[in-house]
Amino acid sequence: MAKAEKTKISKKQAVTDFLTDHPDATTGEVVAGVKRQGIDISPESVHTIKWSLKKSDWPATSEPAKQPTAKKEAKRAEPAAEAGTLTKAQAVRNYLKANPQAGPTEIAAALKDQGMEMTTNYVSNIKFQMGITKNRKKPPAAAPKSVAAQQPAAGDQISLAALLEAKKLTEKLGGVDAAKRAILALAQLSN
Repeated sequence: MAKAEKTKISKKQAVTDFLTDHPDATTGEVVAGVKRQGIDISPESVHTIKWSLKKSDWPATSEPAKQPTAKKEAKRAEPAAEAGTLTKAQAVRNYLKANPQAGPTEIAAALKDQGMEMTTNYVSNIKFQMGITKNRKKPPAAAPKSVAAQQPAAGDQISLAALLEAKKLTEKLGGVDAAKRAILALAQLSN
């Protein structure tokens, strides 16, 4: 006996077909319906497929296009009615084109004289969005202090005469290393 071969369809196609027949189906209903067809699919996958279908203006969506409310229509109409007026952001941009070195305080004060109230923080944000920032110079890195340049503590001060004597002793003993060994041996004898 020959088995009837099922045509294998993708999960997305199965979900799309189910939603064509049941446009108001919830995610859980789609999962159950597709599972009855022998396709195992997670609710997350169904949700993703439904979202992508809605985003692509798929005709099976039963949701009518949302009509804007009167309030939103009024907000949209305001800029059109006042097409001759500038926004605050545009006024800042225009001022910066004319005065590229102007700071936020100067810009806010100048635009306030023109009847536009805004804070210096707002102006700074607009400048940042435009990519205009202060060219702050970094302080030069402090050079590491050499041992010789360090000031000795009050109890560690040695006179110039004592240093000259130490130099003569170092030369007599054959170098700094020999002088150090001699001083360590002297310190042990003192203890």
